[in-house]
Amino acid sequence: RCPRKPLVFAGAEDERTQREGTRTEKNAVIILPGLGNNAEDYDELKRLLVDDHEHAFVKVLDVRRVDWLRNAAGVVDQNYWKGTLSPRPTVDWYLEKISAAIESVRAEALAAGGDAPNVTLLAHSAGGWLGRLYLKDFAYAEKNVVRFVSLGSPHLPPPDGVIDQTRGILTYMEANVPGAYQKDVEYVTIAGTYATGVELLAKSASLSDRIVGLGYKQVCGSAAVPGDGV
Repeated sequence: RCPRKPLVFAGAEDERTQREGTRTEKNAVIILPGLGNNAEDYDELKRLLVDDHEHAFVKVLDVRRVDWLRNAAGVVDQNYWKGTLSPRPTVDWYLEKISAAIESVRAEALAAGGDAPNVTLLAHSAGGWLGRLYLKDFAYAEKNVVRFVSLGSPHLPPPDGVIDQTRGILTYMEANVPGAYQKDVEYVTIAGTYATGVELLAKSASLSDRIVGLGYKQVCGSAAVPGDGV
């Protein structure tokens, strides 16, 4: 759905108030990494946000590549093999990191003499459904989470007959928190058209295009569609 307010961290009114020397409410952006990524992969994105919005707190979730191996705990659950896996407790480690990041920016804002900031969760790829899960199971309203933005995130379960690479988690999310579920949170979803995939056995296609197509097929059932290229 369309957000009720513009997707900005502060507008002209805030800038004018700052010039006049009055304290303004600060906002925070928590970047949620995608599957297999670590915090350093988002250094450039963080820099851009800080440069464009000097008044905002920007924090990348403290995730290392090796942390994702924790998800392997799900393979001991028979639901993993049935494709009916529920996300918790397998991904609790990630959700707890979101809570820690929010608490960190809250503490930083309060220490600077301001109020607790409004929080935007800026989620990449798998961070999208992980962020939605956080909104479902944690007291997001008490922590001023007011906006959820996803970048290239698969939100819907794949069609029948397609192997779900999340082993049922996307089906779980659709059943429990479909769409823009939290009515007091602004949702924005962004999907790119950087690269169009091809079928794995397509003739005269590059290996990279085949790999891209294979990834697309796992989440939407079709290889020959545009997407982010991830």
